[in-house]
Amino acid sequence: MTAGRPSKLTLELIEKAKTYIGTCFDRPVYTDKGAMTYVDVNLPSKVGLALYLGIDKTTVDDWCKVDREEIDKVSVGDFDKLNEVVNLRNEFSRIVKNILAEQEKRLINNGLGGLYKEKTNAMLLSKHGYTTEKVETDITSQGEKVGTILPEVIAEADRILKEKKLK
Repeated sequence: MTAGRPSKLTLELIEKAKTYIGTCFDRPVYTDKGAMTYVDVNLPSKVGLALYLGIDKTTVDDWCKVDREEIDKVSVGDFDKLNEVVNLRNEFSRIVKNILAEQEKRLINNGLGGLYKEKTNAMLLSKHGYTTEKVETDITSQGEKVGTILPEVIAEADRILKEKKLK
């Protein structure tokens, strides 16, 4: 926030932010025969909240913190104003945490249900601290790596083919 400018975070904006999550729902799209073709996904997010409120995405993060400059601007002894600033920031922060919790829950549930694409879902869940297991496969033949056996096998196959052509 620029010094000297009051925050645009108001009680009215807090109330509007509370309604955002209710606008986020997935809509399955069906063919004429009733088969689902795809899902029009509207996952709640911080950027979605920013667009809904008509603010910049970075402002969402800024409003989740108590701004020292804004507190310094409050007149000494004006505890009501100070409380208002802190309470608005705390309430906005709670709303954002709820949005992220709802996002995480839907990623888990709809991902397990096959509604979301697996790779995209896994990538988004990684933003919530989930990790995917990395599976390494060592393909061997009698304890030898295939790469060390393969040239010998090719040479033997070539020798056999040449013998058959000569006969």
